[in-house]
Amino acid sequence: MVCAQQLNRPGDASVQLAQYPGAPLEDRDGNLWFSTVRQGLIRYNGNEFHSFTTDDGLPSNMIRGMFQRDDGTLLVATNDGLVRYDGNAFTAMTDYQPLKVTRGFSEHGNHRSLWNVLVDSKGTLWITTMDGVFRHDGDQFTRFTLPAVAPRDKAEFAPKMVYCVYEDRQGNLWFGTDGAGAVRYDGDSMVVFTEKDHGLCSDNVCAILQDSKGNVWFGTSGGGVSKYDGDSFTTHLRTKEFSVHTGWGRYMSIIEDQAGNVWLGASHAGGGVYRYDGNDFEYLSQEHGLGTGGVPSIRLDRRGNVWLGTTEGVYHYDGTKFINFTLDNPQLPKRVVSIDGWIPETFELPSGFAPDLPKGKETLLFSPGWRDPSSEGFWSYAFVMWIDESEPDADRLTELLDTYYTGLMSAFGVGRDEDAPANNVQVELKPTGDASYEAAMNLIDGFKTFEPIEIRVLIETREVTEDQSAVSIRVSPQPQEHEIWQSLEAAIKDIRSQAE
Repeated sequence: MVCAQQLNRPGDASVQLAQYPGAPLEDRDGNLWFSTVRQGLIRYNGNEFHSFTTDDGLPSNMIRGMFQRDDGTLLVATNDGLVRYDGNAFTAMTDYQPLKVTRGFSEHGNHRSLWNVLVDSKGTLWITTMDGVFRHDGDQFTRFTLPAVAPRDKAEFAPKMVYCVYEDRQGNLWFGTDGAGAVRYDGDSMVVFTEKDHGLCSDNVCAILQDSKGNVWFGTSGGGVSKYDGDSFTTHLRTKEFSVHTGWGRYMSIIEDQAGNVWLGASHAGGGVYRYDGNDFEYLSQEHGLGTGGVPSIRLDRRGNVWLGTTEGVYHYDGTKFINFTLDNPQLPKRVVSIDGWIPETFELPSGFAPDLPKGKETLLFSPGWRDPSSEGFWSYAFVMWIDESEPDADRLTELLDTYYTGLMSAFGVGRDEDAPANNVQVELKPTGDASYEAAMNLIDGFKTFEPIEIRVLIETREVTEDQSAVSIRVSPQPQEHEIWQSLEAAIKDIRSQAE
C-alpha cells in the first residue's frame, strides 16, 4: 500500500504546485494528476493534495508522461522507466529484450529515460525514450526501429530520441523524433516526413495532433508549427527573431478543444498559448491571466476544460481568462454540465422488443429533447446494461447493438408494413482502447421522423464477475465536439453512482 505524502495545505508559503508542473490528467474517478520535473506525481482529489515520490515506489521523481488505461490503471513515464499504478501500489515495468545499453540520461540506460506513453486502439503499449521507440509484447518491451536516425548535429538530446507517439483517427501511429522528422506507421510500412523533402518546419518534432478536420499539426523545437493537410505542409507561428536556445519557436504541446479550436503552447521567450479557430491565431498571455513562463503541457479534463502546465504554475481557462490553480487556492473550473431534467428509466432484460438480448437490467437517462427533431438533444441518451454474460468483445457488441436497435425501431413502427421504411440497422464499430469502442450506426429514425439518421455511439465495457459485465452506451447524432457529449458522460457517471 502506498503511503503518500500529504502536501502543504492553504496558508503555507509555497503556493504553486511545483517548479515545473504539467497540466493535469483527470482519471475516471475525477482525480487530477500533475507531473513534475523534480517532485514526482501530485494528486488532487477535490479536497486535498498528495504527492508520490521515489519513497512511494516511483523509479524517478522526473515525470514526463501519463496515460490511463480503460481498466483504470495509470501508466507513468519517468526518467528511469515506466510504472503502473493500480490505485494501491506502483509496479515497475522495466523488462526489456536484450539490448545494448547507452547511458547518459538515466543511470540504467537511455532506454529507461521515457518521454511519452500510449496504449493504441488495438491495446498495444508504446513508449518513446532517449533511445528510440519500444512496444510491449505482453512480457517485455521490444525495440521498434524507426527508419530514420538524426545526425548528431541536428539532435538536441540524442540521435535516437523520440519525443512523442500519437494515434490518428485512421489508426496510423505518428512518431516525433529529435532531429529526424516525423514518422507515420500504418501497421505495415513507415513514411518519414522531413524539413528537406516535405516542407516540415523542423525535424525536431515535439508534439503531434490530428484535428477534427483531419489536419495533422506538428509542434517543433526550433521551427515553429507545421500543419499537414494530407498533401502539403504549411508553416505557422515562427518567432520574429532567431534564438540560440529555441530557434524560430518551440512548441511542445497541442490539443483541440470541444469547440474545434486548436491550442498550441509556446515554450520560448514570452511563453503564452495560441488558439486557432480555423482562420486566425489568437495569442493569450499576461493580459488573459497567464504569466510569462513557457507552456510545455496542455490537456483537457473530462468535461472539456483547457488546462495549461507552465514553468510558472498550473492554469485553467474559464472562457475569458486563465485561473491560477495553486496549493493555497485550488480553484476548479465551474461545472457547467447539468443533467437536470433528464428522464430516468429502468427495465429488465431481455426487453419485449428484443427478446434475444441476454438477461440482466438496463438503466437509461434521456435528454429532455430526445424525441424532438428541433432539439439539440434529439436522439441523445445514455444507458448502462448489466448483462449475465462475460465482457463482450467488438463482434459481440456489434451484434448487441444490431439486435437492440432493430427490435427498438420495429417496436416504433419501422418496417412493420409495406408503407413503412425498411428496418435496416447498420453498425460500423471500432475499438478506441482496451475496453472502449466507437460506432457509427445508420438506421431509420422510428422515434419521430421515419427518415435515415446516423448516430454516433460511444461504448465502454467492464467485467463485473466472470459471468457478468456492464456495458455503458452513449448515443447522439451530434458531432464529437458538441457539448451534449459532456452531458452524456455525466449521465453515465450518474447511472453508475446510483447503482453502487
